[in-house]
Amino acid sequence: MMADSVQNPFATAEGARRYQAGRPFHHPRAIERIFSIVGGQTVRRALDLACGTGLSTLALFERAELAVGVDSVESMVRLAQPSSTGLFAVSEAERLPFSSGIFDLITVSSGVHWFDQSVFFDEAARVLVRHGWVALDDHFFEGSVDQPDIDTWLSDHYAVRYTPPVRAARADREMVLADGFMEIDAFEYDDPISFSQDELVAYLLSHSNTITSATQGRETTLETESWLREETGDWFGPPDHRTFLFRGAVRCLRRTT
Repeated sequence: MMADSVQNPFATAEGARRYQAGRPFHHPRAIERIFSIVGGQTVRRALDLACGTGLSTLALFERAELAVGVDSVESMVRLAQPSSTGLFAVSEAERLPFSSGIFDLITVSSGVHWFDQSVFFDEAARVLVRHGWVALDDHFFEGSVDQPDIDTWLSDHYAVRYTPPVRAARADREMVLADGFMEIDAFEYDDPISFSQDELVAYLLSHSNTITSATQGRETTLETESWLREETGDWFGPPDHRTFLFRGAVRCLRRTT
């Protein structure tokens, strides 16, 4: 369950499909930075909340003896691929189907802003071992690395046509922690990614902004895709790929009691 004013826009089969098709696999870079704070090469048991279609959990499979990916949207979880060291389940982050004190690490990648955070932190404290970790990471699309006109388009056209839905605090913002947690480190980093036009359009179609437009009946996926292709066509060819800047944010918290 989320706060009353926050609604998850990805809770449809079409939203899940668009998410899977468009999101880049940046997650190993975030996991590497998280483990630089958590310490060690692996953990025994890890829980990845708001796992979506499993990209963030896939990165965690390499660093945990057992990794469990959890998302509240069944259509998302159906698209995830289990492995020999991990599995997936459908559950709300605020009401987890696990015994107390069994996970060493909880990760949340670009998802904590959809949670009822006060309830989530209480539940995280319950399922973590003593001195276990919560690692929040986010990945923000900042725009072009070398073309100011693209940044202007994003702020003056894209963000106006597709306004962001209401969200709670993200990983780059201060948040109210439950008793028993201490923030150990928080930092940001640049993460440039190269896209073709097809990849960029697919990525923008995976945004909560554009998915909300479809779920509220304002546009079909086809109409949104057509507009995005027309608007971004001049940015490519040649070159057929362009580098875009993303900003990563990591916040690591430790259970103290």
